[in-house]
Amino acid sequence: PTLVNNIIYGYYIDKTNKVMNVIVLSLAGGAVGFFMTYFVDTAYDTTLYVAAVIMGSTVTGVYVASNYLCFTHYPKEKRGIMLGFTVLVGYVGYVLIATIGGYLFDHWRKNAPFMMYAVLSIVALAWSIKIYKTKLVNGN
Repeated sequence: PTLVNNIIYGYYIDKTNKVMNVIVLSLAGGAVGFFMTYFVDTAYDTTLYVAAVIMGSTVTGVYVASNYLCFTHYPKEKRGIMLGFTVLVGYVGYVLIATIGGYLFDHWRKNAPFMMYAVLSIVALAWSIKIYKTKLVNGN
């Protein structure tokens, strides 16, 4: 689902220039998929497969939107620096989620890393909408 949907996201953004729709769909869909893991008891639960398809179909749209925004709004001489910084922040996030999620996995629930990611997706969604409404729509 990731490959096909990333192509669809890229085509959609190219044709409509509505990158915020992709961001909202990606973060909201990811949160739904990650929250679904709360109801998974075994590795063979159907819910796990549905959640995986939802996450694979939505979450990676954030990367497509991020690259689009970077290539659209940063001058050529700054793109490498911005992409490098984006990757750095991503790796720091992965380390934090893996460390904290691993601790919560060991001491709370097996799906704790997924719940943490779902909450962070909702925070990112709210933050993205706030930025969109205050900075882009209102022109501040």
